[in-house]
Amino acid sequence: MTEMHQATLASRSADLQVTPEVTSEAPPAPLHHTSEHQSHGHHRPGPLAAAPQASSQPAARPAGPPSRPRLAGFVFLFVYPLVTGLLYLILPLMQGQPLYVTTLVVVPIVVVSMVWGIIPFITTRLRHLL
Repeated sequence: MTEMHQATLASRSADLQVTPEVTSEAPPAPLHHTSEHQSHGHHRPGPLAAAPQASSQPAARPAGPPSRPRLAGFVFLFVYPLVTGLLYLILPLMQGQPLYVTTLVVVPIVVVSMVWGIIPFITTRLRHLL
């Protein structure tokens, strides 16, 4: 190897060496939100978030997805009385109307009740039964 190559390799290896700097300054602020901004509903802990404290109780198994047959059973228990009650209320008002008009009135009420009421209630408040 020539002297020129050796000098070039030595300068490249010196450029690649990283020496840690010791300073008395505080570490830089984390890139995620700080505690004063956590009131927004979209906060997720950053990679530097503190690990949960160990407790004296054994770790619980993570909850799996709900049982589909049980969820279907609970949905039926809530939807059947809803549909029956709606039909008792709406059928006298819709006498003489074709069936598709009656269902056009009933189905949106049932769907909204399920999406924003029944299913969230079952999956949160009754989660322990699923």
